[in-house]
Amino acid sequence: FNRNISDQLKKNYPNINANFSEIKLLLNPFDLSLNLETKNPKVFFEKKEVKLKKISTTYNILSFFRDEFGINNLDLETEKNEIKNLVKLLRLNKDTPQLYLLDKAINKGKITLEAKINFDEKGQIEDDFKVSGKITDLYLNLLNKKEIKNLNFNFNFLNRNIDLKNISLNYLNLKILSENISLKKKNKFYLVQGNINNPSQIIPNEIISLILKNNYFDKIILSSKNDLSFKINKKFKISDLGIKSKINVEEATFGLENKSIKKYLPDFENEFKFINHDLDIEYKKKILVKGSGNIGIGNKKDKIEYKLNYIDDKLEYDVVLFLNEASIKLDHINFSKKENIKSKLRVKGKNSNKKIKIEKISLSTDNSNIGLDNFDISKNYRITNFEKIKLDYFDNENNKNDLLIKNNNKNNYLISGNNFNLSKIIDDTLFSENDESIKLFDKKNRIFKVDFNENYIDKEHYLINLRGQFQIKNNDLYDLNLNSKFANNKKISLSIKTSNNNKVTTFYSDFAKPIVKKYKFIKGFEEGKIDFSSNKKNKITNSKLKIYDFKLKELPALTKILTLASLQGIADILSG
Repeated sequence: FNRNISDQLKKNYPNINANFSEIKLLLNPFDLSLNLETKNPKVFFEKKEVKLKKISTTYNILSFFRDEFGINNLDLETEKNEIKNLVKLLRLNKDTPQLYLLDKAINKGKITLEAKINFDEKGQIEDDFKVSGKITDLYLNLLNKKEIKNLNFNFNFLNRNIDLKNISLNYLNLKILSENISLKKKNKFYLVQGNINNPSQIIPNEIISLILKNNYFDKIILSSKNDLSFKINKKFKISDLGIKSKINVEEATFGLENKSIKKYLPDFENEFKFINHDLDIEYKKKILVKGSGNIGIGNKKDKIEYKLNYIDDKLEYDVVLFLNEASIKLDHINFSKKENIKSKLRVKGKNSNKKIKIEKISLSTDNSNIGLDNFDISKNYRITNFEKIKLDYFDNENNKNDLLIKNNNKNNYLISGNNFNLSKIIDDTLFSENDESIKLFDKKNRIFKVDFNENYIDKEHYLINLRGQFQIKNNDLYDLNLNSKFANNKKISLSIKTSNNNKVTTFYSDFAKPIVKKYKFIKGFEEGKIDFSSNKKNKITNSKLKIYDFKLKELPALTKILTLASLQGIADILSG
């Protein structure tokens, strides 16, 4: 009888041999069937062996006399076997591209399983079969030549649906866990749903580079909980991917050697440290990121909040920095925020491959507010358009400043304000050793009208009703005409005219003292007039300087008068 069962199996599965030892029989006289059970049978194929713990089945007695396939069902329980052997056994029954790829991917691993299988009259397996079991220490070779190690999970297969539970694996030394992943058959694809978690650990640099596409981040320590769903077809093509993640970043270092950042954040030491960040991430055709935590700038620690929205090649962002410990410097407008003074910096905008759109930059402290609205910036970081710049702050000399630069009509702007301290700008123009022009704009023509009520040029002297306009052409100061007067009604003017590649600069003041006194070696200079003109063509400048009708108390070294020639620096800088 044992031999008859083996022969029937071999008839339907000629490449498989079964060895049954002791078989227990129980006759069911009402349906003329036998219940059979055998322990420790073995299945042999291609010089390989699959060890079974037990097999039970129902055998139709009449099929024996009719020479038909008589096994109605099969319940089996295996010992721990090599999973690669079991995959090869399945391929003998029905080979598929999926089983072929799985066979090639498996390096090693063990499997135990229980199965309940029903057969049709021809001996073919019905679709309602159920398989459950456990896989341990599975190693898989991936197409990218990397390896999944120590994969362990429990599985259940019923009605073409698969449930995986208690999953753990190691990929590139990253430990990954999952409570449950299910695969449900839907027409021509499987719907995959489940969770993937990783405990707190250092993320390998290889994975950081793979995800972030750069090498700026180093030593990321995090834990995460992720819910995911997607569809996958027979060709392993994934669609409708959706992910929800909660991530805790205990520590991450973002290295960035940038001297420009140091100018504005003096505490910056070529890296930012992210500490205890909580992130919520959603992915469904676009990526939404919401997070907050601490940010380390040098030895200072402050807080940051951010919202990011990735859509195709576009990034929308809204970032708020609470810079209470760190200091801030904006030398161009003579502003600084000292350490341990509360401040809030917000940057909101949109980036794409074609341009950068900064909707809002705002910096606020207890007594100062600085804001920039709607800046369009090209790929080469040139300003193509902006709506408004509004400054309302106390500078380093504790002077109150207010300034508004507003786009009135396309490329026509108005610069206005009640009080604005020009002392720093004048000092930088006279004494700066940096001859490089600041190229802020693209090459479009722009006209700026100037309308100030009061402008300090040092602690004692200020201008009244500074009026005029200037034109920027090809990112260079092209024409300029400014007129004002001092509190003593003395006049002051500055003009630049460009024609045929020839730039003529003139500066005149009825009151020379505020300008000359900035040269500290000159003592007791009073009254006087100053008349300066220069002509620049083909990068060659010829200048003429006159200072007359003045009184002088002390000039320690006559040769120092020659340094007044640095007034030519005004012409060179204004000429670009």
